[in-house]
Amino acid sequence: MEAAAELHAEEEHPPTMPEYLFLAAIVIGVTWMGIGLAPGISQWIGTTIEPLAPVFGESTTRILLVTTVALLLSATPVSRLPNSTALGTALVYIFVAGIGARAEIAGLAQAPAFLLGAFIWIFIHGLFCLAGAWIFRVDVHSVAIASAANIGAAASAPIVAAHHKPSLVPVSVLMALLGYALGNYLAPLTGYLAKFAAGQ
Repeated sequence: MEAAAELHAEEEHPPTMPEYLFLAAIVIGVTWMGIGLAPGISQWIGTTIEPLAPVFGESTTRILLVTTVALLLSATPVSRLPNSTALGTALVYIFVAGIGARAEIAGLAQAPAFLLGAFIWIFIHGLFCLAGAWIFRVDVHSVAIASAANIGAAASAPIVAAHHKPSLVPVSVLMALLGYALGNYLAPLTGYLAKFAAGQ
């Protein structure tokens, strides 16, 4: 990972106004595509594959569409537009801050079992991280960065990387983005398996 981080080099130059407008057009276009196509695709899934209808709602379909288009664009020259990484990271921070601002914590005291379960979950996660570090002979710094990428994604992984090894900040961003993408695809599968296990 460190060798790959050392080879990572970006050619930075001041962005021009057309490049900013191009980025804005891509963001608006991808969002419009997700909003416009999601209802039809969701309805088609519901009528064609009926067991998946409760899982692939309009919101889930929209998220998967935007994720897929974003991954495809990352393999094109669009990913090399100047300042696209910085702008994308800033938008992720705004997104995470918006989630936190809307969170309700008033009822946490009334759900001690939920809090206990969260701590147990994090403890088990930590055990798996240490076991993975021991099995694959990975240093604890990389494991801590991977853990932050799994739990806090782009909001926390670069901060942890900067604390442990600043050279791994680009890798931490990549880990976080991969976590976002994989999570978006695996979440509907997890929902379907949960409904199947519950006999619904």
